[in-house]
Amino acid sequence: MPTDVHGQHHAGSLGLFDDDAENDNAIARAERHEHDHLESVIRRHKRREKRQFRKDQKAAERAAQGKSKLPWPISWVGKLFGGGKDLSPDAGRVPESARSEYVIVRRPETPEPVYTGEDVDPVDSPWLRECGMVRVKSDDPGGCHIVPKSVIQKNQ
Repeated sequence: MPTDVHGQHHAGSLGLFDDDAENDNAIARAERHEHDHLESVIRRHKRREKRQFRKDQKAAERAAQGKSKLPWPISWVGKLFGGGKDLSPDAGRVPESARSEYVIVRRPETPEPVYTGEDVDPVDSPWLRECGMVRVKSDDPGGCHIVPKSVIQKNQ
């Protein structure tokens, strides 16, 4: 039975006006499409097999010639910087006495200023209250800092 592109049956082909020739054409068309699809799959497989065969053959030729398996830009850079030399396990090593030692030196951090309850500026700000912050007096320009409540030390 003939169908449209989406596989839906044609409205005119159902019921009273079914035509045997139309049904035969639809079946032949479906078989032709399936046949074409299978032929394209076979061609694709043949191309892939041929490509893989050429790749394997080329790799075997390169191995027989003693060339590296690396692609040309990497092998070219290796040759340029001495990658083609025979290297013994100790060839590129620097002796222990010639090595420079590195020591990580950490810079001291500046200590955080200590704020007490007396430094807190009594400002009623809903924003600071919701954020869990307080305003403290300081000698810096502006005269204050906004800091978390958790850094305020209790008065002894």
